[in-house]
Amino acid sequence: MIKKGDFIKIEYTARLKENGFVFDTTNEKLAKETGIFNEKTKYGPIVIVAGAGYTLKGLDKSFEGKKETDSYTILIKPEDAFGKRSSNLIKLIPMSVFKKNDIMPVPGLTVNTDGVAGVVRSVSGGRVIVDFNHPFAGKDVEYDVNIEGVVKDTVEKLKSLLIFHTNPDEKSIEIEISKEKAKIKMKTPMIKPIIEMIEKEIKRNISELNSTKIEWDVPDLSEMIKKAEKKEKN
Repeated sequence: MIKKGDFIKIEYTARLKENGFVFDTTNEKLAKETGIFNEKTKYGPIVIVAGAGYTLKGLDKSFEGKKETDSYTILIKPEDAFGKRSSNLIKLIPMSVFKKNDIMPVPGLTVNTDGVAGVVRSVSGGRVIVDFNHPFAGKDVEYDVNIEGVVKDTVEKLKSLLIFHTNPDEKSIEIEISKEKAKIKMKTPMIKPIIEMIEKEIKRNISELNSTKIEWDVPDLSEMIKKAEKKEKN
């Protein structure tokens, strides 16, 4: 039986209960058939940590107690999916804010305010109503889940966390683990706070690496930015 903290390999398809709209899937063929295919997305089975909060709350809770090769469909209510709709997330924004940024708001336009995405619902005179609720807030969703097994190999566990947090080219990851330390080599540029965050997640989720020293060999994104800025000034 799967328990909290297990690394599990799964495939899934997610849809809205109300109309069957598929909004996410690990199946490339289905993604193309339903019109949601993204060439930047890596399709196929993924590895996640059961109960670690790496997916929707309702889906995350469903893993525990399942068999290692179970297939099932789960209905998830809004509070355990994308949340209930909140009137507090519908904001009235002056037209002047958009004009200042050379944006002409029209209903349906997705805008970004202070790093938060919202959808313009209406434009009237100098007032713009923007909805910052998640597009699927207040909606029931269904997940078809196929569990392919539990991952036991430490290297595969570590690699899955790196992929989840940085989405690199999997082939570019090099990992060496000994009794004293784990060496991670990647081509993905990162800043120190991100590395520290990922290292905490590694030690939190992979018990066998809890007291292991981790050595990182990754390009320093901060230095790359500094060099680019210096080059622009010159």
